[in-house]
Amino acid sequence: MKQDTIFFSCGDRSADNYLSLLLQKLSHLTDNVKFSVLAGEKSKPFAHVFLANVVDFDAHGFFSPFTQFYRFLKLYFIVKQYIRMEKPKLVVLLDFYGFNINIARIAKKLGCKVVYYITPQVWASRMNRVKKIKRYVDYVINILPFESKIFVEKGVNAFYFGHPMVELINFTTQKSNIIGLFPGSRKQVIKWNLPVMLKIVQFFLNNYSKEYEFVIFGFDKYEKLYKNIVQKFLSKNFRQYIKLQTSSDKRTEIVFALTVSGTVSLENVFYNIPMVVIYNLPWIMYFLLKRIVYVKHISLPNLILNDKVVPEFIKNKINIKEICDYMKTILSDNEERNKVLNRYSLIRKILGENKDVSLNVASKLLQSLS
Repeated sequence: MKQDTIFFSCGDRSADNYLSLLLQKLSHLTDNVKFSVLAGEKSKPFAHVFLANVVDFDAHGFFSPFTQFYRFLKLYFIVKQYIRMEKPKLVVLLDFYGFNINIARIAKKLGCKVVYYITPQVWASRMNRVKKIKRYVDYVINILPFESKIFVEKGVNAFYFGHPMVELINFTTQKSNIIGLFPGSRKQVIKWNLPVMLKIVQFFLNNYSKEYEFVIFGFDKYEKLYKNIVQKFLSKNFRQYIKLQTSSDKRTEIVFALTVSGTVSLENVFYNIPMVVIYNLPWIMYFLLKRIVYVKHISLPNLILNDKVVPEFIKNKINIKEICDYMKTILSDNEERNKVLNRYSLIRKILGENKDVSLNVASKLLQSLS
């Protein structure tokens, strides 16, 4: 008897972490289903068939579809042919809308059931994406509590089991004297934001305190890039205060973080790290985003509570002195620090009501096979 196949498509690094959790749970629940995976290195060990590491394509922003057009086109035809030949009973898409919505269209046409787990952030921009999701997807599984209501109101079947991050990070209060820098997980975002962060570091060291160690938390593949940017943008007198860390070993020791927006800002909430969110990008992209984005916050902690929990500094509003003043306040004033951490505890409570998120998602997917 032929095994049922579930095909998974995921092109984002954080979603790849969540997919690896999901595949682990599915492996424990059944040994009669084959997993075909288009994702990253985290998910690869759990795949029966691994098509490609699309996470390492490092696709981001408006220009990736053009700069990597032929690479994605080739991958698209590989996936299309695979789905036609394999005829998976279920296709599960994670984020990565531009590519995945085309996979959904192919799969639906061939009679596959399609699920979108970790949906695009339609609440932030491009709400019209819901129309295509409704057309090609049987149901969605959201990871933020307010998302399901949006999809249901648009006529899409939606489920919410919690946020899988609760399974990845153990809450801790252990701290040291490390200030963490999180310039992003994609090459282009690092190029935009690490120079700004280094200017903040230099200003802080020069005007406030030299008692802290600054650590760039990054990835092995970008080690040369980090070093080149440090050489270029940080004065030689201050380089002794900055180090590079390509693992999460010291994450629990961070007392404050400079971070880009995205999943990392939510991770810092679970690690109980006060932070400021910084996002620098080219002017043309900034103006384009301003025309299509309709939320007043860019960081997930602020969006979840619909309040300014974390200070945000975007493009021309990046004020180095103001950022350093806030850092100094949080590092020296326990009362102000505790105000922030109390808001964090509320976010963790909202997202952590269910501790078995991936298990529940896995169970739901297996139900869909029958």
